[in-house]
Amino acid sequence: MRHLLLGALCLATTLWPILGAWAQAPPADRLASSSTTQGAPETRTSLSVAERAYVASRLYAGLDAYFAHWDGVPDLNVDDAYRRYLAAALATPDRRGFVLESQAFLAQFGNGHTILLDRVLLEAPDGQRLGFALRKIEDQWVVTRSERSDLRPGDVVTALDGTPFEEVYSDRRRYLSASKDVWREHLLFADIPGFFSGGLYFPVSFTLTLADGAQVHVDRQALPARPPAPTTTGRWLREESVAYIRVPSFADPQFETDAVALVEQFRAAETLVVDVRGNGGGSTPTRLHEALMERPYRWWAGSTPMAPGLHRSWGEGGNGWYGDFPRAQLAWPARVHPPTGHAFTGDVILLIDSGCHSACEDFVMPFQDNGRGLLIGEATAGSTGQPHMVDLGNGMMALIGAKRERFPSGAVFEGVGIAPDVEVPLRVDDVRAGRDAALAQALAHSGGGPGTGASDRGEAPPAVESN
Repeated sequence: MRHLLLGALCLATTLWPILGAWAQAPPADRLASSSTTQGAPETRTSLSVAERAYVASRLYAGLDAYFAHWDGVPDLNVDDAYRRYLAAALATPDRRGFVLESQAFLAQFGNGHTILLDRVLLEAPDGQRLGFALRKIEDQWVVTRSERSDLRPGDVVTALDGTPFEEVYSDRRRYLSASKDVWREHLLFADIPGFFSGGLYFPVSFTLTLADGAQVHVDRQALPARPPAPTTTGRWLREESVAYIRVPSFADPQFETDAVALVEQFRAAETLVVDVRGNGGGSTPTRLHEALMERPYRWWAGSTPMAPGLHRSWGEGGNGWYGDFPRAQLAWPARVHPPTGHAFTGDVILLIDSGCHSACEDFVMPFQDNGRGLLIGEATAGSTGQPHMVDLGNGMMALIGAKRERFPSGAVFEGVGIAPDVEVPLRVDDVRAGRDAALAQALAHSGGGPGTGASDRGEAPPAVESN
């Protein structure tokens, strides 16, 4: 079972270095660079009432100006939600409580790119990684990844400190920003060094109860060294016929660079299987598209907030001619991209799952839209777009989803995801046995020469437009 969460944020190539620099800056530099307080910066473990009020007001203002996903929360009363949040956020006794209340407020907007990050908490015991991940499979919470010898993939967890684990999840889900519940499940166990840790939602030490009655004590301060970071890898599944490339993330340009090199290495293959399961995103892999797309392909249709102040004022004041302006959006149609002329020409099969999020979904979508690739596995997470970044000082940053994307046809994508052509749901027995049913299906569908099979499904996009 290969399931890694490395980059849960879809960022344009020009913005990813900015967020990366924020995450890697020494804590003292992050705190001292804050321009939001008078005099000495706040201590790392506390936030004054004034600082909390400042952060809360920046979140409210940022949502009002930049949030693009109002269609997803038509019944949300933002002012009521903000008043409740402000009361709780100002009353909470510590930084962790404030961050949790802030995340709960943002999670109400139901968007996987609208979230509060706190680099300082990641360095505290509360923010340390869990060392394992669970996923709800066949109505059971199943271990899918573990650094521990006493907790194996396929083990079923029934309780945490005596509380049924379904109740544990139900209690924590209110903090998790996602467009689909399945991404909340992934986010609860996410381990994204320097950016986010699901450990924030768990005690520093706790006891898990397994379905067989065994108990596993977890002390996050006693975890072994972090395992080596995964890399893009490739191999032949059938020599000179079917090749396999695993791309675990797009959070660093090297993942894409290595994938493009492997496409070239396997250029003689009849079928290329590209595995992006668990790829949480990063920067959109345009070079990998170019390496694989031998036909025109369409990009997302999109929109972003655009409400002229006067027209918005008239609309909020009841002028029916301007009723749409309080939440007006600038929209654009899907753009068609021409092939480069040097792409891989064999069949393409993509392995996808609910851990494929953001830039990973950017990568996958065109293959289904133009019939270039066969998608096998599970529906994707259902959230992409461009977040507006708000550096709040004191080691905190807010992301606000500022672009809402739709399928090229205009159909809703956010909160829906990309459905596979061949559905292969994850099964507990497969996880326990180490069987890869989706990969087996890919092998079953491979074979045949270039230009046949998986590459010939669907309708071609409209004629290529000039750049």
